[in-house]
Amino acid sequence: MGASSKHITGFALVLAVLPGVALAQNRDSPFRIEPQIIITPSPAPAPYMGFETRDVKTLSPERIEGLKRGAGLGYALAAELNGYPGPLHVLELAEQLGLDADQKSRTQAIFDKMRRETRIAGEALIAAEAHLDRLFALKQITVERVEAQTAVSAAQEARLRAAHLVAHITMMDVLRPEQMESYERLRGYVGGAGGASPHGGHNPPKP
Repeated sequence: MGASSKHITGFALVLAVLPGVALAQNRDSPFRIEPQIIITPSPAPAPYMGFETRDVKTLSPERIEGLKRGAGLGYALAAELNGYPGPLHVLELAEQLGLDADQKSRTQAIFDKMRRETRIAGEALIAAEAHLDRLFALKQITVERVEAQTAVSAAQEARLRAAHLVAHITMMDVLRPEQMESYERLRGYVGGAGGASPHGGHNPPKP
């Protein structure tokens, strides 16, 4: 077998062990091996995967637990980040803020009232969302029922949010201006870029 034939045979063997390659002509060499790489993207996981096993599809277990115990859950951010202290955090910072006995008692009363109201509203919101979920699960939903049930949920959430915000507003009658300034400093809000606090010249940060 001549040298030329050996060259062709060897080239054929290379192709046999390298599947998925193509031949292309080049000005400098008769053939060029170009690998053909095929990438198959993996399907992205569904963003709500696993939600179908929830007791209430629209509420995570963590949020349900928070609603049941009257946790803040971000409902009071409009107040907290604009210079209106929250009763829970005031109680936590009582020593640093220098609260007297009367201030502690009044703050505790505000907190207890807020917690009582938010727990009731939270339970009502859970029940409203569970009912909406059940209507869809049983295929008993209609446009009219959607409009009615979402209005119920919205009303309970508004009630819940208002209870949190009112508690923050009420705290303004309990603390002295210097205590409110100390509260923002202790909470890390001093030097932010938000609007001016109603009691002083420093700015809380953006939410």
